[in-house]
Amino acid sequence: MAFSRCEPWGYEADNWRMGQLAATVANYSGRVKKPLQAKDFMPPPVKTKRQRLAESIAKFKVFLGG
Repeated sequence: MAFSRCEPWGYEADNWRMGQLAATVANYSGRVKKPLQAKDFMPPPVKTKRQRLAESIAKFKVFLGG
C-alpha cells in the first residue's frame, strides 16, 4: 500500500495519465475559455459497497416517508 501511494499504478493512474493527455490537447487547441485539468476528463470515482448501501438505505427511508 505504501508503494502504491508513492508510485501509483492501475486503473486510477491510467485515468490520470489519459486525463493529462486530453487536457494538454484541449488546452493547446485554443478553443477553451479557461484552462482544463486532468480531473476534468476523469470518470467519477467508483463507489464502495458501503457507500452504495448507505445510499440505498437513505432512498428507502425517503420512500417510506421519513
